[in-house]
Amino acid sequence: MRVEMDAGNTRCKWRLIDLHHKLICRGSNQYDELRQVFDQWTTHPIESIWVASVRGPEFERELIELANACLGVRPHFARASASVGGLKNAYEEPAKLGVDRWLAMLAAWDCARGALCVIDCGSAITIDLVDHTGLHHGGYIVPGVAMMRNALLAGTDRVRFEATGSDPSDEPGKSTAAAVTNGTHAAAVGLIEHAFALMSRRVSNPSPVITGGDALTLAPFLQIAADYQPDLVLDGLSVMARLETR
Repeated sequence: MRVEMDAGNTRCKWRLIDLHHKLICRGSNQYDELRQVFDQWTTHPIESIWVASVRGPEFERELIELANACLGVRPHFARASASVGGLKNAYEEPAKLGVDRWLAMLAAWDCARGALCVIDCGSAITIDLVDHTGLHHGGYIVPGVAMMRNALLAGTDRVRFEATGSDPSDEPGKSTAAAVTNGTHAAAVGLIEHAFALMSRRVSNPSPVITGGDALTLAPFLQIAADYQPDLVLDGLSVMARLETR
C-alpha cells in the first residue's frame, strides 16, 4: 500500500492507495495533526510514502523521522526534473520549478497528451502552459486570493475588515469587507483569463485544467471552461510513482 502526501503551505492532503491503484481512504490535516494520522496508518501494510512538499528542509527531516518511527518507511520526496513521462521542463535549472506545479502538469499531461493550461488556485495562483509535444513553456505565479487579502491588512492602516463568510460576486462592494472580497476575487479571475489569452497566442487551443482550494470558487466566474481536477498534485505523484517503480 502506498501513502501519497501533498504538503502545501497551510495543510497536508493525503490518500492511501492499494497495490491495484484503488483509493482506500483520504484526508486533509493541519501539520500538528500528522503524528495522529501516522499512528492510524500503522494498521495498514504501508510499503512506500510519496511526498510532494513545498515546505522547507526542516519539514522533510521531521517527516522522515516520523515515518521511520511510526511505519519503518523512509518517504520519497518528489522533485522537478528535466523531463519525466514525456513532459519536458522549461526551466534552465529544472529542480527550481515548484514540485506542485511539476506534478500538476504531469498528471494533466499523462491524461490528455495534448496542449494544456494548468491552473492551480491555492495559497498562490500558478498558471503553466504545456504544448502538444509535452514541452513546458513556462508560467505565471501570483498571490492567491487569501494572500491578497492578507497583504491588504498587513500593508495598509485604514483598510480594515472582518471576514463575512459571504460568497464573492461581480458586484462592487458596499462595505470594505465586500469590496475586498469581490475585488481580490475579480483580480484572480482577471489574471487567469488574461494569462490564458496570452498562452493561447503561443500554443494553439490549450485545454484549461483547474485545481486547488479556491478552484471551485473561481471557476464559475471564468469565461473559459476549465476542467476541474481536485487532486491533480496527488495524481501527479501517482504517475511519478508508476514511472519510477516499473
